[in-house]
Amino acid sequence: MALTTTIQLPVGKELSKGTVLEILSEIRDPGVPLSIVEMGIVSEDWIHNDNEGLQVEFRPSSPFCPVGVAIGVMIKYALEQCLNIQVKVRVLRGSHLQESLVNELLRDRRSYLKTLKRLKATGFVTRCFSKSSEGSGLCHNKANPTVTLFLP
Repeated sequence: MALTTTIQLPVGKELSKGTVLEILSEIRDPGVPLSIVEMGIVSEDWIHNDNEGLQVEFRPSSPFCPVGVAIGVMIKYALEQCLNIQVKVRVLRGSHLQESLVNELLRDRRSYLKTLKRLKATGFVTRCFSKSSEGSGLCHNKANPTVTLFLP
């Protein structure tokens, strides 16, 4: 069953792969001072927007990446906050040893929200999601977010 959503973006912005990448370029890998877009963790080829809604696949920096779940949660959180829609996020097939576990957590809304709540409780999300007035201006319900991942 397809989800019908209304996407409210600033005038002149549409939901393109470029828009999605612009939002995701604000997410930083905790071990490297580069965005997940610059590192190739997310690629334009892995962004799909069709009648099933927005779907984003990502490839953690290694098959053993200890923050693979956190990166997936932050991708989902940043896009859902900026676009005000539900987004399907999953690990690219064959790119992480715990692929099925990560994908199940991101697919199941209850598990995702529980994990997000834990990340918020530890201060992870507060440190990762800046509410500064600087940035790309893509988020209509957050003041121009900057998302940076830190190890809790």
